[in-house]
Amino acid sequence: MKYLLDTHLCIAIIKRKPAAALNRILQHAADDLGVSSLTVGELRHGAERSAYPQQNHAALDAFLAPLVVAHFDSAAAARYGALRAELERETLPLGPLETIIAAHALSLGATLATSKAGELAGIPGLEIENWSET
Repeated sequence: MKYLLDTHLCIAIIKRKPAAALNRILQHAADDLGVSSLTVGELRHGAERSAYPQQNHAALDAFLAPLVVAHFDSAAAARYGALRAELERETLPLGPLETIIAAHALSLGATLATSKAGELAGIPGLEIENWSET
């Protein structure tokens, strides 16, 4: 897996907005693309809370089918603990879930594909690509 897709980007691709995000995913082989098991949980939560949960779970299943699902393992957990402490020392504001997904990408050696690159720019060693831009 070369790219770990974050939650924001997955939602953009599923909704097909912006079109640039959908175009970027189509440029890559499915085995180069993955999502964190934690991202899957967030997406399931969103589908469950929606006005049309059955329809949204079906759309999510179709989206996830060709992707690699990377399980959050002990290496990712260790990377998260170190990264969160580092960000707190440097007072870089980043939400816990964003920090976890960034740590997961770092532990996998994957580039984090996102639609919100600005929030993640201060994370040392993290390769980021904004797929919502053309």
